[in-house]
Amino acid sequence: MQSGPTYSTFSSPREPTYTPARMSFTSHPTSVLTMTEPGPRHISITYPSSEYGVIKVEKVIPREVNLEQTFKYSIHITNLTNTTLNSIVLTETLAENYEFESASPPPQQIPGSLIWRVDSLGPKSTEEVEIYGRAKNINSMKHRTTLTYALVSSSNIRVVKPELELTRRAPAETLLCDAFPVEYIITNVGTGSAKEVRIYETLPSGLKTTDGSAEVSFTVGTLRAGQSRSFAAELRANRRGVYANKAMATSSSNTRAESAPTATSVRQPALVITKSGPERQYLGRSLAYEITIINRGDGTALKTILEDTIPPDITEVEVSAGAEVNGTRLRWDLGSIAGNASKSVRVSYKPSKVGIFTSDTTVSAHCTETVSSSTSTAVVGIPIVRLDVVDLQDPVEVGENVTYVITATNDGSAPDHNVRVVCQLEDRTQYVSSSGATHASVMGRTINFAPLRTLSPGTRATWRVIAKATKPGGVRFRVTLTSDELIRPVDETEASYFYE
Repeated sequence: MQSGPTYSTFSSPREPTYTPARMSFTSHPTSVLTMTEPGPRHISITYPSSEYGVIKVEKVIPREVNLEQTFKYSIHITNLTNTTLNSIVLTETLAENYEFESASPPPQQIPGSLIWRVDSLGPKSTEEVEIYGRAKNINSMKHRTTLTYALVSSSNIRVVKPELELTRRAPAETLLCDAFPVEYIITNVGTGSAKEVRIYETLPSGLKTTDGSAEVSFTVGTLRAGQSRSFAAELRANRRGVYANKAMATSSSNTRAESAPTATSVRQPALVITKSGPERQYLGRSLAYEITIINRGDGTALKTILEDTIPPDITEVEVSAGAEVNGTRLRWDLGSIAGNASKSVRVSYKPSKVGIFTSDTTVSAHCTETVSSSTSTAVVGIPIVRLDVVDLQDPVEVGENVTYVITATNDGSAPDHNVRVVCQLEDRTQYVSSSGATHASVMGRTINFAPLRTLSPGTRATWRVIAKATKPGGVRFRVTLTSDELIRPVDETEASYFYE
């Protein structure tokens, strides 16, 4: 601290002298005012000069006072700058013949001096001090005013601590054939800028970027405090499994960050077709099938499409809801099938003839191979042989002939084979002759016709037996029919009446 300018008031009429101080801008100037002449006066000094003033001190004192009578004088301190002045100390050194009584604001008192301390004086602000006292004798009073202050020129060096926070985001699951996105979010959660920031991740075995690299790397550059940036990569797995990994971030300020590990399950669907239906069916009945698609994999089958061919020679088709017909193909959009889950449809065909009916079934879905299955059903006919026996004459006079007509008709859908007809006459009749589809052999009253090798569907075979009425009364003509397809024989009788 250096002394500021000094100025005095004397009893003679001359003006106060001013001696400029040699001080720097940040020093503490001292101003000295000496009061030697009584009477009201205004004494003012500006430091360091009136053109470039920093602080101004004004002192208002009376020109003369009465002995032993209280009088007042004041001191004004003004900050002429646009900067706050700090640590101002105003010291008033009192004359020996002055008796101090009070002051506003109250000072700190030491023997012979009053001290006021102003911690800070704002730009263009003024502080005023009022002092009350009286003269103890008639000698002139000399009061000395001293002022010091501080101009603080401060420089701030900011201390910062950048801090990185890294987040890695990846889907919980994906399919083996799909690339999946990974997002990296880097944030400077500290203070100050993080420079030369870099993100990198070394990928585990079985996982690579879509361009074949085993490492993900991003150059972030400078990241300001509070700033976030996001980066994305696409990864692809070459086998199923769970891939858990984490990423790292570094900077030139030795700030590091590590993301929390995230896991992605790489899965794959695997479709299987089961088609249940008859291996053998009779013509005229429908071929009903239930088609079930089972996902035996661990991934969801997406966009699942099921197709089934319609065999030829079909007259009617019935399908479960959702089917689309396109020519000879049926198509179902099954949507998604979760792992270890299944979906089923039903279809029914009605064939128009016997034979082997084959339908092909295929199913496909996203990230799966197309699966095919073929199902065949043998459609067979049913031979239904109906036996009819009639007599052409009834009643019949004894001695006359009666003709019996035997007809075997196949009303079924398949041929019958080795159709045999056996006729039995009662004792009131006598065999005369026979004819028909096959030759007959006669033994007593039993007529055996040779087997008819094939009786096709919708056809008939006829045999005739002529017998003579020998005695009056009622008789029964009995016919038995057997074949390869019949489980048990078919019996039929025809009643006739003989009279005289």
